Amino acid sequence: MRITLIGLFVLALAAAALADYDPTRIQWKGWQVVSSEDRYAGSIHRAYPLAHLFDGNPATTWAYSGKGTSNDWKSGFPGKYSIGLRPEKAITLDQVWIMNGYNKSEDLYRKNSRFLRLAVYEGVYWQETRTLVAKVDLEERMGWHKVTIPRKAYEGLTLVLEEVRQGPAKDLCVSEIALYDRGAKIDMKMPAAVVASDGSECGCCSTAGAMSRGGTYLATEDEFTSGTTQANPTGNLIAGIGKRGSGYETFVVDAKSAKILRRVPLAKYEYYELAWQGSDLVVTGFKGEKATPRRIRLG
Repeated sequence: MRITLIGLFVLALAAAALADYDPTRIQWKGWQVVSSEDRYAGSIHRAYPLAHLFDGNPATTWAYSGKGTSNDWKSGFPGKYSIGLRPEKAITLDQVWIMNGYNKSEDLYRKNSRFLRLAVYEGVYWQETRTLVAKVDLEERMGWHKVTIPRKAYEGLTLVLEEVRQGPAKDLCVSEIALYDRGAKIDMKMPAAVVASDGSECGCCSTAGAMSRGGTYLATEDEFTSGTTQANPTGNLIAGIGKRGSGYETFVVDAKSAKILRRVPLAKYEYYELAWQGSDLVVTGFKGEKATPRRIRLG
């Protein structure tokens, strides 16, 4: 459906009376990650996405890339520089590990901005109330910082980066985030391509689609197909609907390789919905009250 990309995320958002604000985010099977960047309001960088936080490579980094022209983060985040993690199912944790700053080299670490305090809240970003479970001052150094939290099953965590120390480049960076329970790292199984969105102030017309780990949109939606991008039930394919010349197309991306597998031209309609049925896609075009479904076989 048109709302599938947002899913329960938006339903909870509405329940919390936070209007239609949709944050910058990525998601893949089992996980959703959001940030307070508001990239829809203007983006400084494209090459330092949220996906870099979980790729296991200290030489890559996430950089806060919002231009700061929006204050919508106040609608659902407890701090200006916030990152929210939500597993599909509650997960037992006792530590959050974070690699502060740009850890590719000592020079890049000093050149870019980093933070000196981490606050960890239990709860996902749209909740009106959250529980502070840890607030820790960090040493000024590269490498992992290990933050202990009460061991329990968490439905979501929000990390707030506080006391920013600016470097000459002024880009606030975090190279890695990892979650642990009793010394064992949680395998978040992020694939090479994820469903991504720059977010939206109104919950519509966001730049969204399938994104590579490096931050490149492999295929994007159009304003009349907003919210169609979604992974299949197994998480190995991502499909959505976007613009193709004067018409539209369904795109299918292999999440494991980040390669586009199919581009299927579509007849022009007023708006579209997309749904997975087994290994097939069903794309429905609407003109007024008339719905025209089309099955695309991928199996």
